[in-house]
Amino acid sequence: MIGFFPDPYPDELLYSICARYSSRVQYRQVKSVASELFGSKCATAIMELPCYLNHLLTVLPPGHKYTVEQLINNHTMLRFYSPFLNEFRVKRLVDSMSGLNDFPVYSCLSLYHGGIESPEWLRFCPKCASEDLENVGELYWHRLHQIPGVFVCPKHQLFLENSHVQVRNRHQPALFIPASEAIKKFPYSCIDLSNNNHKQEMQIAADASWLLNQYRLVPGYNLLRDKYMINLLDNQFANWNKTIKITALVQNFLNYYSDDLLNKLSCAIDKNKNTNWLINLLRNLDKNAASHPIHHLLVIQFLGLTAESFFQNDYSKSTLKPFGDGPWPCLDPTSEHFRQLTIHKYSMARVNETKKPVGKFRCACGFSYSRTPPDKSINDRFSYSRCIPDSQSWETALRTFWADSSLSLCEIGRRLGVTGRTIKGRAIKLGLEFPRTGPRHQSKLTNHDLHLSTKNKQTFQEKREHLRTFWLSIREKYPQATQTLLKQKFSSVYSWLYKRDYEWFEAHLPHRNKGGARTLVDWSKRDQELSSSVKSGVTLIRNAPGRPQRITIKAICAAINRPDLFNKKMRDKLPLTSKVISVSIESYKDFAIRRLRWAVRSFQLQMICPPRYQLLRRAGLASSKIIEEPFFLQAMDTALEFLANFK
Repeated sequence: MIGFFPDPYPDELLYSICARYSSRVQYRQVKSVASELFGSKCATAIMELPCYLNHLLTVLPPGHKYTVEQLINNHTMLRFYSPFLNEFRVKRLVDSMSGLNDFPVYSCLSLYHGGIESPEWLRFCPKCASEDLENVGELYWHRLHQIPGVFVCPKHQLFLENSHVQVRNRHQPALFIPASEAIKKFPYSCIDLSNNNHKQEMQIAADASWLLNQYRLVPGYNLLRDKYMINLLDNQFANWNKTIKITALVQNFLNYYSDDLLNKLSCAIDKNKNTNWLINLLRNLDKNAASHPIHHLLVIQFLGLTAESFFQNDYSKSTLKPFGDGPWPCLDPTSEHFRQLTIHKYSMARVNETKKPVGKFRCACGFSYSRTPPDKSINDRFSYSRCIPDSQSWETALRTFWADSSLSLCEIGRRLGVTGRTIKGRAIKLGLEFPRTGPRHQSKLTNHDLHLSTKNKQTFQEKREHLRTFWLSIREKYPQATQTLLKQKFSSVYSWLYKRDYEWFEAHLPHRNKGGARTLVDWSKRDQELSSSVKSGVTLIRNAPGRPQRITIKAICAAINRPDLFNKKMRDKLPLTSKVISVSIESYKDFAIRRLRWAVRSFQLQMICPPRYQLLRRAGLASSKIIEEPFFLQAMDTALEFLANFK
């Protein structure tokens, strides 16, 4: 137990507190400070995410007010990373920093840094240093000033200055150097807020400062993905089916940030490459993988937000679910299930004229409708902008109402939930009698009202007969023409008959050229041959040298050079082969155990008994969630016991 330990200052790094302690105690050996405070001769002076914090608490003087949570939240950089991780990784990081597990901290972080490295030198803000000297009587290292990608002090709008203290001292890794010994001069350089690069750097620093003060901000990957998708939709960088417009996003991103700033942050993007950190960031959220916080802050600022507004805005789920959760009602007023929830899915499309999205709903009865998002109230679910009444009950009702001379077109439309114009159009399509008798006088409906954009004002039936005759003459004139050729040469006729007279049109299309006679396949024989090949392929994969490969359908197909087996329809014709494949493919749990056994054999050949984290790293499972499951923990204990006894 040590006799005293300095009280922390606001935003002070734990490294800085230990450095002030070291300066006052004046140990003879450099390693003694880290060894006494952290309980390991191998302990080093770590700036960002230090370890062995539980041991540190055990050696502090009685009555101290430190806790592990306080040290991590207020004096390390974990809160800069945690908003972009999930609960599982944050908990593992906290346990590693506390000393409750053997996992290396940066392995737990599992961060795609994309080239962003920690600063080479410890940094300081000249005005912060002057204020610290005036307020607390000594200098200390601030957390915010050491964050990768932060080059500005947001409080004083000054560029940070480098000290002569290395962040990673390779010659004396256990050396703690206090700020009072490293900072002797206070030169400063102001930022220019009229300079766009400086302004963007200032925003990054302000966002980083805000993140450091959020203690329980761990939204998780799913919520992060939703927040990004909502803002991408709002900025028209994504479609309503949640696909991202990568080309437009990358181009606009590069227009927003200068190459100089992106290079300074080690975040340059080559738009000629198929992938980059920007694309990986958005894809990694679907894969439960983390990207560097600076990458996130760049994207958040590009979307017109601050870190605070991004995380604290109460984004409406209506953006991602514009029509709420299903099922949705059928709105056919003639149906027995009118307004009942019978529709379980819908599709999104864009209106050509307005380019705005619409949702299309179709009931099993044939009635379909569309409306524009979002639903603002429960009543919006029972309305539509446009409908296509193709249900049998609707057409039957129209025939009945059409024959009733006491009903006007407006009344028929009101009862059927459509306009009078729609009633006319459907009546024409159904071939109903014209003119019809209205409730008080003869209808003034004339052929002019019934024309279908033809020069001769033909009725629907007349136009259909005309185009049928024309199509038959085409077939006689070009007897050898294929469907594709006729479609290209007579596209308007082809399209009209295909949409409005499909059954007749299909019967009068050229027969497709199916090629010559094909040799019948003996599927039983092929099934026997392929099942044997699959068994050989599985053996080949399992016994392949090097790191194990998971046995999947794709891997089996590649091993036996039969990519067609990846097609389920193909496998349906091969029951024996399908059975062999189904019993051969590995679950993720089985594959994890096989990787563990491979790692055990590898260390066994080297005559090494590794610690737990090295065995996990060799097996490639250090960042996998499966290592927390009981079956794997038992297998891990057995493996370590075997290696210990073998050695």
